[in-house]
Amino acid sequence: MKLTPLDVENARFDRSVAGYAPKQVRQFLADVADELETARREAAEARDALEARDARIEELRSVERELREAIVSAERVGEQVKANAEAEAALVRERAALERREAEADVARLRRLEGTIRERLRGMLQAFERSLDLDVAAEGDAEGDPDAGGAEARDATAPEALRPEDLHDAGGGA
Repeated sequence: MKLTPLDVENARFDRSVAGYAPKQVRQFLADVADELETARREAAEARDALEARDARIEELRSVERELREAIVSAERVGEQVKANAEAEAALVRERAALERREAEADVARLRRLEGTIRERLRGMLQAFERSLDLDVAAEGDAEGDPDAGGAEARDATAPEALRPEDLHDAGGGA
């Protein structure tokens, strides 16, 4: 049988000749009822606190699961970012190597072109020098004979003109 504080407080007993003092019994029952009420209230508060803790524990477990999932997701994203960065870096290195090879090829072509131009210029300078020498010689001869050697001598030794297509051919195809 479950007793409530009211059951204890309202309890009545039959009287007997050698019985207890009724006032003391009532006072004692009132005190017991108060203590029982306090114990029930404390038990109810403890149950409520326990339920609140259980709810908080479940809430924290849920947050923990979400955090674990977020960490796993972040790790995956981090790995993807790293893989993408490594792939991008490889592409940049490949592109830089290709550009370096192209630049080296351009430098080699320009060096060949420079050599060709230098040879042509040397040839032209030598031809001009011969032409000048012939002109000087022709002028010396021309003092005695106005038709002696002049234009024909210059035409025979005139340097070959440097044409753009010669430069293009000498450069290895620009």
